[in-house]
Amino acid sequence: RWQDLNQKDELDKVFALMKCLDLAISVNTAPLRMASAIGMPVLGVEGRGWTRLGEKEGNASPWFPTNLLLEPNESCGFESRMGDILKLVEQF
Repeated sequence: RWQDLNQKDELDKVFALMKCLDLAISVNTAPLRMASAIGMPVLGVEGRGWTRLGEKEGNASPWFPTNLLLEPNESCGFESRMGDILKLVEQF
């Protein structure tokens, strides 16, 4: 936590802090999109939707080429992909 950083109103500072990371890991939330927007490598867990434009799992997002997206297991959700995420992080 950064007491001197207003994460709602100082987005330029939030993006600068994010840019210091080697890799962003997120589910389909704002941080995933924010990291993607500044060209960071992103490992995301995201279900299929129209924004994927038919791209299959593992392929880069058609909008953000630095993304590697995994689909959650429908019955288990995000937790079902933790082992896969750990293996990919080790390779990174």
